[in-house]
Amino acid sequence: MRHLIASLLLLTLATSATAQEVFKPYVKGSRLVALSMNRHYESSEGNNFESSRSFTSLNAQFGYFFADGFTAGVDMLGQIATEKSVDYGVIDKESIIASEFGFFAAYFIQMTSQHAIYPELRLFTVTTEFNREFNDIVINETGRTVGVGVTYFINSSIGLDAKFRIGEMKSENRSKRDIHQFLFGFQIFL
Repeated sequence: MRHLIASLLLLTLATSATAQEVFKPYVKGSRLVALSMNRHYESSEGNNFESSRSFTSLNAQFGYFFADGFTAGVDMLGQIATEKSVDYGVIDKESIIASEFGFFAAYFIQMTSQHAIYPELRLFTVTTEFNREFNDIVINETGRTVGVGVTYFINSSIGLDAKFRIGEMKSENRSKRDIHQFLFGFQIFL
């Protein structure tokens, strides 16, 4: 993770040489609309077992700047996944649909005239539906993430966004899962 954060900071500083105008749209009273997308794959294998998953998710955030640089608001994420597993020669396929709702807070720090970095904290609940050939399962979980993002401002109200999040989710039966997300998208400041 240190390498990822260092890479984001290096990218921020390296692309700042051409900046002329200072863009600072995150002032008290402004609103934030952020959309980002994530696509990733997972695979695992063990004794007589193989599994592969493909995920696509869309994340939307709607925030209000309560002070210069500080925003808080609601966070929503929808995710669709497919999984194929082979267990002792038996093939199982399932589709997974997850919906997430929560709250976030972030603080934007101006790095250069067109770049800002921000730490982010999220608290959320998620409902996941596993639709399998033989049975369906619904799991409710709560979670939290911390992250760091970098925004490159195209103009005074639109920025390209990249962020990395880590955290955990806990289900009703108290099992935990780790979260690692890398998201790309854009932000609109109103």
